[in-house]
Amino acid sequence: MKLPFTLTARLFIAVFSTAMAVALAMGVFSHINLNRDFIGYLNEQAVNRLELARTSVTAGYRENGRSWDFLRQKPELWGRLLRPLVPEAEMPAVKHGPADLTGATRRFTLFDENRERVAGYAGPVEPTIERPIIVDGLTVGWLALTPIESVSPGAEKHFYDAQLRSAWVVGGAAVLLAAGVAYWISRRLLQPVRRVADATHA
Repeated sequence: MKLPFTLTARLFIAVFSTAMAVALAMGVFSHINLNRDFIGYLNEQAVNRLELARTSVTAGYRENGRSWDFLRQKPELWGRLLRPLVPEAEMPAVKHGPADLTGATRRFTLFDENRERVAGYAGPVEPTIERPIIVDGLTVGWLALTPIESVSPGAEKHFYDAQLRSAWVVGGAAVLLAAGVAYWISRRLLQPVRRVADATHA
């Protein structure tokens, strides 16, 4: 005797829905954690890059008459000034590090001792991460970093898109796996009922 289709379908749908709900919850939780942890990692790397830039900016201030006028007159020197003062052998690691690849230096802003912008990012957003530029015991300026709040601009968006594609692939595989497991479980759970039905019919 065959069991009604509705009973088999209902059991399949129940098991499948449960598996999908668990998979969806895990996916959302993982995505939130990944997004948050990735932003924190990028900001941490940007702060490390800020420290390297502070050394080179301080050296530039000393070498140009102990004034920021050279940057005001030639803003194009700003990018060159941000190059870290590290051994040549270490330079490739800096250039290909997460901070430079995600454009951390584009979010640097230089302020003078009066808190007036000298060079760099024109729209720093509070709260910024700041490091003082100290020369001979005097604070002659501040180097500020605007931290990342979302993975939308530049390389961060590429990473987000790559993770989204991976999530779709994993999600599709999870749907197929859940369907297969639900079908197998529904058949296994209904076997005793099917045997009782067959015996009753006999």
